[in-house]
Amino acid sequence: MRCLRVKVRNRELPFLLRWMKRETARSCLGTVQFKYSDGTNYFSEAMPARWAGSPEATPLQGVVSTQNKITGEVVLWDAARISVISKMDIPAGEQEDLDISVRCDAESDAYGFNNES
Repeated sequence: MRCLRVKVRNRELPFLLRWMKRETARSCLGTVQFKYSDGTNYFSEAMPARWAGSPEATPLQGVVSTQNKITGEVVLWDAARISVISKMDIPAGEQEDLDISVRCDAESDAYGFNNES
């Protein structure tokens, strides 16, 4: 499998200016536009990007027990994990990765990858 990932960096200030404070880039989000080699759009709309460090949209699972007896299973869906919009805070001098697309080795097609996937 091959994946396309973009690194987004919140650069530190140059050495002589480090006495000033560089702020954290808060609530960063991105969109991806796929284009042909001549610059025309492949799709009419941009795709929301997915931060690699954001939580996956998987349910939390557990069991219900009373007096050391398991009485059932519980599945909890966290609304923040299901969100299509993926936001990330990037501290000064650090970087985060955006997952863009994936292509399996046995296939010739690639697929855009985001929280809707």
